[in-house]
Amino acid sequence: MKDLRPGPKERVPEIRNAYRFLRGAHSSVNGLFDAVQRLSSARRANNDNANGRMAQDEVDMLRSAIVFTSSGLDASMKRLVNDVGRCLILRPNTGARAQYEKYLKDALSAPSVDEHLRLAVISHDANDRLLNYYLSARTELMGPMRVSVFL
Repeated sequence: MKDLRPGPKERVPEIRNAYRFLRGAHSSVNGLFDAVQRLSSARRANNDNANGRMAQDEVDMLRSAIVFTSSGLDASMKRLVNDVGRCLILRPNTGARAQYEKYLKDALSAPSVDEHLRLAVISHDANDRLLNYYLSARTELMGPMRVSVFL
């Protein structure tokens, strides 16, 4: 698999942690692919015929690579939404700020208001708690391979 390019250094500090998560997942998956290749090469070297299906251990390792990839993308996207969301929501007149305000208005005007939202509203640090509540709700909606634009 091709190496990831280095992350940005100065201009966008909000994405550094998410990119670090992505690089870690990429490295782990590369290690699994290398291990599968070594297992396959060793198995084929010991067989009379180098053709045929992969062994069950090799298939299991490739399945593990899929799980690592999914988990790494999920962690990276959740971190990206949190870090970049905090930056964009706090800026006036951004699309992220408008979506944040609309979400809170809709949630507070619903027939049944979530208890965590109620506690955030009456908290002594309501701004921070409401932002945490919103970002938590946004990232809970993100399932594997369901990447939507929330910001």
